[in-house]
Amino acid sequence: MSVAETPRGTSTREQVIAHASALIREQGFRSTSIGDVLERTGLQKGSLYHYFPSKDHLGHAVLDRWTEDLRSRLLDFLTAPDGPPPLERIAAALDGFLAQAEASGCRGGCPFGTLAAELADVDERFRLRLSDAFRRFSDGFGDLVARARDAGELRPDADPRAIGDFLVAAIEGGILLAKVHRSTAPLTAALRAAEAHLASFRTRA
Repeated sequence: MSVAETPRGTSTREQVIAHASALIREQGFRSTSIGDVLERTGLQKGSLYHYFPSKDHLGHAVLDRWTEDLRSRLLDFLTAPDGPPPLERIAAALDGFLAQAEASGCRGGCPFGTLAAELADVDERFRLRLSDAFRRFSDGFGDLVARARDAGELRPDADPRAIGDFLVAAIEGGILLAKVHRSTAPLTAALRAAEAHLASFRTRA
């Protein structure tokens, strides 16, 4: 669930979102001030407020960006009508998270998870939006579980919602521990456990 950089030449608004996104990932939403954003972007306060009347407006715009990135980088792959078989697609997605952690040196973590830990108990609007993002994440996996079940690859008692939530929990927990320990070992263990849980529902040949 990484966030792409904004290409050069895009609008001022998009550049502000890109810089604010990086700052929030580095130091959290509450610790990021409008002054930090102004310093990073080189804009005057009036120019910034022309696009974003408040810090909360900017925060929600950043969350919009992250949500769109989640869709384009992962959800479209998980939910596309054509592509690899469902179980292979799940395995590929899990491997992608491990590759991403290795490439980043286990730094940064999941922006949704970081923001949820910081704001879910103190800002209901952000909590609801983060809940929706995680639900889409889980449902993307759940859709593949349902397809595999309907194709007879998984037992009838394979619950798409429960397994989707389990996979996301394994990913998020593994990413957090990898970040804390600066090691991919916890993430690898979490993902292998998730794969074993999913495999336990496979039908016997």
